[in-house]
Amino acid sequence: MVKQMLGSDPEYTLTEQFITMLMVVLAILATVPAILIFLKIRGEEKKERNEHLLTRGVSRYQLLAHYFILAIVIGVLSLFLAIFGLWMTATNVMVDPIPLTNLLKAGMAYIPAMLIILILATFLFGFLPRWTPLVWMYLVYSFFTVYLGGLLDMPAWVANISSFSHIPQLPVEEFSWKPIEVLLVICIISAILSFIGYRKRDALG
Repeated sequence: MVKQMLGSDPEYTLTEQFITMLMVVLAILATVPAILIFLKIRGEEKKERNEHLLTRGVSRYQLLAHYFILAIVIGVLSLFLAIFGLWMTATNVMVDPIPLTNLLKAGMAYIPAMLIILILATFLFGFLPRWTPLVWMYLVYSFFTVYLGGLLDMPAWVANISSFSHIPQLPVEEFSWKPIEVLLVICIISAILSFIGYRKRDALG
C-alpha cells in the first residue's frame, strides 16, 4: 500500500520518496490558514462592515489587496514553520537527516500551487462572491487526488486538475521552472481579473 502511494524508484530511499508525499501534504495544510484569512473579507462583507471602510477613503483595490497579501504571507509562513518543525523532528530521530535546505526547496516549490488556490478564492469573490466557499472543495479535491491518486490508480487528467500535481516532487523528480512559470502567469492574469471584477460588482455581493 505504501509503495503504491509513494511509487517505487530504486534510485531513491524510502525516506526521500516519503518526503515528496509529505511536502505536498504540508503545502495543502498550510493553505488552510491562508484561505481562512482571505475568506474573512467575505464574512465582513456579509455583515456589511466593509462599507464602513470603503466610505472612509479605502478603495476596493486596497481592501482586497490587504486580505490577499496577508493570506499569502500567512500561507508561506505556515509552510515554512511546518517544514522547519519537520526538520527539527528529523534531526532528533534520524542518524542522517535530510538537510534543511533540501526540505525547503522541496516544500517551497509548492508556493505557486498554493497561490492558485488563493487566486481561485479571489476570483470567486470578485465575480461570484456567494460561491467563494467552493474553494474548500477544490482544496479537498487536491488532497485526495495527490495523496490517494497513486493508491486508487486515478487517470492523469483527474490528478492534473489539481495545481499541486504540476509541481516537481523534489528530490525524486528533477526541478523544472516551466510548470511553476505557467502557474505564476495564471496567478497574475487571474489576480488582475479578480481585482477588476471586485471593483465593478455590487458592494454587498
